[in-house]
This record gives sequence, structure tokens and C-alpha cells, in this order.
Amino acid sequence: MHFRFFLVLSIIASLFLIPTHRCFAAGGQQDFEIVESVPVETTLDVPEVRNTDQVWLEMINGATKTIDIEQFYFAARKGEPLDKVLDALERAADRGVAVRIITEESFRNQTISSCERLSKRRNISWKWISIFKDLGGIQHSKFFVVDGENVYLGSANFDWRALRHINEMGVHVRHRECGRMLEDLFNLDWKLCDAKSLKDASALFGREHYKVPFRVRDKDGEIVEFTPVFDPSGYITDNDLWEGKKLFDLIRSARKSLHLQVLTYSPITREKEYWPELDDTLRATACKGVEIKAVLSDWSMRKPDIFYLKSLGVLPNINIKLSTIPQWSGGFIPYSRVQHSKYLLIDENTSWIGSSNWERGYFYTCRNVGMIINSRKINNLLRKVFFTTWESNYAQPLDLNRDYVMPKRSE
Repeated sequence: MHFRFFLVLSIIASLFLIPTHRCFAAGGQQDFEIVESVPVETTLDVPEVRNTDQVWLEMINGATKTIDIEQFYFAARKGEPLDKVLDALERAADRGVAVRIITEESFRNQTISSCERLSKRRNISWKWISIFKDLGGIQHSKFFVVDGENVYLGSANFDWRALRHINEMGVHVRHRECGRMLEDLFNLDWKLCDAKSLKDASALFGREHYKVPFRVRDKDGEIVEFTPVFDPSGYITDNDLWEGKKLFDLIRSARKSLHLQVLTYSPITREKEYWPELDDTLRATACKGVEIKAVLSDWSMRKPDIFYLKSLGVLPNINIKLSTIPQWSGGFIPYSRVQHSKYLLIDENTSWIGSSNWERGYFYTCRNVGMIINSRKINNLLRKVFFTTWESNYAQPLDLNRDYVMPKRSE
């Protein structure tokens, strides 16, 4: 009798352990971590969070079979950290790793020099994707997968500025099923590079159903749950994992607090129409007593977006700050010195990190990838990142009476 009882207990325990991976790999590095880039000459660094270029190099240098990269664009500069990343990709190809790269066609001019450099190497294949223009959008995601199981996703483009002059946030995870899911998306987009239209490719969408959330265990035995999510609606591998709906549901689930940092927030579409879905959800959440704190970059000072931010800022329970990163001592750098991170904290346990700015097009017309995370430890660490900005001199309260002027982004 006792034998059967303990046998049953063992079977039940094994069922819980099967989908759960240890959170530490060979060499002692975590298999689940958040990753940041911090502009030089600022006080935004959080020492417990590893830097993006360090993680990218570690992933690429450890590749043995495949590297699949999907990026908005590439922009390298000699001597900058991204140049070392491209060197690592070349060395990987030279040792026999098959490297595939997808980038957005409309940013070909910014990317072409990196494409010409890397495409000279045997084992590196490159495709341009333009099909999301059918929706009025672009390929805006930033992710890559090494050996089918080692994943990075987040806000950082393969841009030299993203590693030294822009604030970015991402996720690094080593997990085979998560890797397969991102590989499926990459393979879908690899086919879409050659498709004539989204309508002609309709049979490729919504063909998968993934068993999520995935789980890993940290060194203390605590579980981190996470679910990758995707855009645009209707043009993803698993339609149940549309990021837009997941985010709206997360916001509605808040009971105490919602902390948000994104580059831009706007309920106005590119067609100059009002999009109430996200705006109404935030307002309703504040009205039920949830404390909302939001940091937006100074790129949100553009008109008419700033007027809608002010209309949010007058509501009880909503506090908004605008961040301005000082220019580099070495001179003005176009499209840099900005907080480009996109992440959300709900209460004490739930977080989201992704590549979507909070505007309609990023959820409905553009390819983006994010991740929803359930973990008190990750939430606490990300909260430390948030308040490092919130309490800094770079973030100033939204002034309802000020006539804001959009800072210059290019020369």
C-alpha cells in the first residue's frame, strides 16, 4: 500500500517536472534573464542586469549549428560594439554555423553595407521582407535564435547606437520549446520574403497551437513562467498568442499597480484616426484605483500625441514622466540618446517586454515579438530598472501647461 502511494506521488511529481527546465546552463549563466543597454555617460545602469552586447556575443560565440536573426535593420560602425557582433557572426559562419538573416526592405539603405559584408561569407544567407506593406506596416521585431533553443528578443535593433547610446530592454532565454516557437515564426517570415502578398500566403497563418506558458526553475527552485507573443493580428503562427489582446488583458488584470516604459504612446493612427482600444483600457484601469506610472521618451512630445498624454495625465491615479537623455559629450548622434525600451509591470508578479511601441500599427500592421513573464523575481528586478529611470534627473513630470517641442532626431 505504501509502495503504491509513493509510486503515485513520484509519477505526479515527474509530470510537473517534465516541462520545467533548470535556469542555469553550463558556465553558470542563467537560462532566463532580462538584458539591458544603457547610454554611456548616464546613471541608468543596473549592475544586476547584463548588457546586451555581452549576451549577444556569448550566444553567437556559443553557436554550433544555426543562427537565425530577424531584425528591423542593421547599422554597424567600425570600432563600435556591434562591429564585434558582426565579427562573431563571420567567425560562426567560418566554423560551419548556418546563419540566416531577415531585415525590413524599406530600410535597405541603412542595412545594405552590413548585408554586403556578411553575405560574402559562405554559410550566411540574407533575405529582405516587404510583405507587411500590404497592411501599411513593416517588419519591426528584433529577435534571434541560436541552435534552435537559445533566444534573444526585445527592443534593441542591430544598430551600433542601440548598444552604447540608447536605453534598451530585452530577454535572453535558453529553452528548446521556446526556441522552436521562435524558429517557427522565423521560418514563416522566411517564406513570406518570397510571397507576393499576404492574401496569397493566407494558408501559412494560424497553423500552430503551442502549450504555454513555458517554465524554467531558478537556482532556488522557484519557477519562472513565460509566454512569447506576436503581432500583427491574424498573421502569426498561433492566433491565440496575439500580443495586442494579451496586453489589453494584462492591463485589465491589474489590481494595485501598473508601471510602463515605452518610446511612444498614441491613440492616433497613421491615418489620423482615433484608436480608443488601448486608451480606454488604461483609463478604465486607473478609474478602478490602480496606480499607473508611465515613462515616455521625449519623442512622445510630438503633436498631437502630447495632447492625449496630457488628457491621461489629468486623471486620478495616472502619473506620467517624459525622459530626455543628454547628448553625448562627443557630439550629436542622430536617432540616439533616447529611452527605446518597451516593458510593462503589473502588480508584483507579471511583466511584459517587447518591441512594440504603444500605437495601433505595432499590434495590427507590423511584425513584433514580445514576452509575458510571471515571476516575482523578474518583476522585482525590472521594477528596479523602472525606478532607476523614474527617480533620475532624466525623467521629469508631464507639465500640463507646457507647450512641448519635439527634440531633433536627425541633423
